[in-house]
Amino acid sequence: MIEFWPLAFFDPDTGAGGGAGSGGSDTGSTDTGGTQDPNAGGKDGGQTKVTFTPEQQAELERILGERLSRAERTAAKKALEARAKELGFESAEAMEAALK
Repeated sequence: MIEFWPLAFFDPDTGAGGGAGSGGSDTGSTDTGGTQDPNAGGKDGGQTKVTFTPEQQAELERILGERLSRAERTAAKKALEARAKELGFESAEAMEAALK
């Protein structure tokens, strides 16, 4: 039995556009004409400017702040656990108990 499902994820190669993932063979030529995919690179590196409303920007900053805070807490906890192990304790809690 032949399975065709992987082919469903690729656009047919029409000869225009080229590039990785297009399903065609790479002949080494560069396509400079026709429509350009904004995500394919180019002069601005494929970057498109995204703008948000002030409410969206505030929500984005809140979410990013929460994630940064969690990441900092996790990193601090790992560093404390590593330091406790270096000092011969089984855990940070054991080190705190010894300090008390």
